[in-house]
Amino acid sequence: MSDIEDADEAEDKKPSLSRKNFKQALSKLSRADLIKLVGDLYSTSPDNRNFLEAKFSTPTAFTSSPAKPLHRYKAIIHKNLFPDVMTGTAPLSFVPVRKAISDYKKATGDLKGVLELMVYAVECGNDFTLEYGDIDEVVPKNWTGV
Repeated sequence: MSDIEDADEAEDKKPSLSRKNFKQALSKLSRADLIKLVGDLYSTSPDNRNFLEAKFSTPTAFTSSPAKPLHRYKAIIHKNLFPDVMTGTAPLSFVPVRKAISDYKKATGDLKGVLELMVYAVECGNDFTLEYGDIDEVVPKNWTGV
C-alpha cells in the first residue's frame, strides 16, 4: 500500500468534525434547514428512521403519550436471533441485536423498553435453540453480551 493510500485510509477513519464543531455548525442553521436535515436523515436509512421514530415517540418529544416503537426493534431482534434457516439468507447474528437495543436506549432513554427488548432477545434465542438445537452453544455464549 502506498503512502497516499495509507493517508487516505487514515483520513477516512478520522471524523471530519468534532462533536463541539458539529454542534456549532448545527446552531447556525435555520429552522427550515434543520427540518430538511432531519427529513434527509430520516429517508437515508432504516436505522435512522427507526431511531428518529423512537426519539419522537416518547412523551418528552412533542407528544403527550408515547407510541411504542418497540415493534421495529423486536423485528430486528427476531430476524437476527430466529432467522429462517431453510432459506439460509440470514445467519444467526448478535451484532445487529446489540445495536438495536443500544439505538433504542439512545433514542428513548426508556429503561423498561430496553429491558423488554433484552428479555425478548433471550426469548428469541431460546426459541431458536429449542426449535433447531444449538450444537456449538452459540446462543447461550452470546446472551451475556445482549
